[in-house]
Amino acid sequence: MKAIKISLFVVCLMASAVSLAQNGTIGPLTWSLSGTSPNYTLTISGNGAMPDFTQMSPNISPWYLTYRSSITAVVIGNGVTSIGNYAFYLCTNLTSVSISNSVTSIGNYAFAGCNTLGNITIPNGVTNIGNYAFSLCSALKNITIPNGVTNIGDAAFNSCTGLISITSHSVNPPTAGNNAFQNVNIGIPVYVPCTSKSTYRSAYGWNGFTNYVGLPDTSFVFDTVCSGTIYTSNGFNIPALAGVHYRTDTCHTTCLTLALYPNDSITQYWDTLCYGEVYNGDNFKNKTEEGIYYDTLQNKNGCDSIICLTLSYYPSVPITQYADTICQGETYTDVHFSGLTKAGTYYDTLQNVNGCDSIIILTLVVNPLPDIPVVSPNGTVLTASSADYYQWYFNGAAISGATGQSYVCTQIGMYYVVVTNEHGCIAQSENVYVTDVGIMHWTMENAQWTIYPNPTTGELIIDNGQWTMDNVKIFDITGRTLNNYPLSIINSQLKIDVSSLSSGIYYLKIDNRVVKFVKE
Repeated sequence: MKAIKISLFVVCLMASAVSLAQNGTIGPLTWSLSGTSPNYTLTISGNGAMPDFTQMSPNISPWYLTYRSSITAVVIGNGVTSIGNYAFYLCTNLTSVSISNSVTSIGNYAFAGCNTLGNITIPNGVTNIGNYAFSLCSALKNITIPNGVTNIGDAAFNSCTGLISITSHSVNPPTAGNNAFQNVNIGIPVYVPCTSKSTYRSAYGWNGFTNYVGLPDTSFVFDTVCSGTIYTSNGFNIPALAGVHYRTDTCHTTCLTLALYPNDSITQYWDTLCYGEVYNGDNFKNKTEEGIYYDTLQNKNGCDSIICLTLSYYPSVPITQYADTICQGETYTDVHFSGLTKAGTYYDTLQNVNGCDSIIILTLVVNPLPDIPVVSPNGTVLTASSADYYQWYFNGAAISGATGQSYVCTQIGMYYVVVTNEHGCIAQSENVYVTDVGIMHWTMENAQWTIYPNPTTGELIIDNGQWTMDNVKIFDITGRTLNNYPLSIINSQLKIDVSSLSSGIYYLKIDNRVVKFVKE
């Protein structure tokens, strides 16, 4: 290999022309310095290709004159697609370079003379390495050329005397320019795909190396087998054990990750039938009795699998019984039965929630109605025939508190009574029209007796004249009896103390006559 010298041109500039800027733009990209001298980090950001520079003004990089010897790290950001010519030329203290995967090309002399750069990772997207790109990078130890690189320029790695290994992942040797690896130790290991060693040995620019080492390609296999078997696929012949297994021949390594199916996997399921039905499933036929059934078969993985069926039965004829009552003349209707008018036992058959037959039984009792009450009027007093319970009505509305067998009418109008028997059944009397309640004045006199004073504040006097009074009663306006005075008085005067009564209207019944009086 011929020695290639890099000529360094001395650029004479006046001090006033030297830029001290620490950031700026280069084409579509921006650059900036961070840190302090002599340890600057140069960051290139943006989207697009970095412009090409030269080693002479006016096309030198903006950091070349002032900062190149103080730059120790370079970061090429995501979005940058190429590294321009002479981009980091003679950055003699550069030790660290980070290049994003968006970069596809490294320009001529891009890192030439960076003699302290010990390691660099060339991204997988790079396809071209320019002339003298890494020339005189004497501190480089290892270089890996990605699979996508198709061209390595003239003297690209010239005088990289510190290299101890080269790795190239391309099956076909990248085209190498003149003196691409000049002054590199020809005995260092050069790692290439195992099947391509002979091709590299004969390729121009690569044929000077004497120590080619084959890189076996690796395939990754994931498989699952039954426990206790022998695995014989993908070139293996090993007991089936879960874990990672390797097999390597001359140029190929297989990495097998093996998992195991359980050999005695059990699938359990349960079912319930109505009595009288026959069970026929995928694995069991003609089962008519409760119990646990088993079947052994190969599962979809080829391993033994046990099917377990637990079979049970619903009651064949679940019965729901209930009883209800209606009164004679009513019609019974519910969610199961409708239009029933007679006493008896009724049945309905339907499917329950399990799909089995279910029987609904209703026992219906029809209770008798009470006798239609007969109302006997006597003056202003209405008396109903015998019954269990009473409710008197005036002009169609129930009279509050009027629940006795008799009622004293206080208003002219239509009266009737509704009676209820012990079963809650009712009957209504005919209407009785009352035209005279017999009380029209605060006092009442006749030839036989007189009542006064009316209104009264405490005492009510009855002067009976020649009449015999057998019974005297006091009612409130609801017809409720407040006082009862059994008497047998002739030719006398009766005084009744009503001072304990609240102010209001009351009725005084003397035998069959009723008089209204007011308590003040």
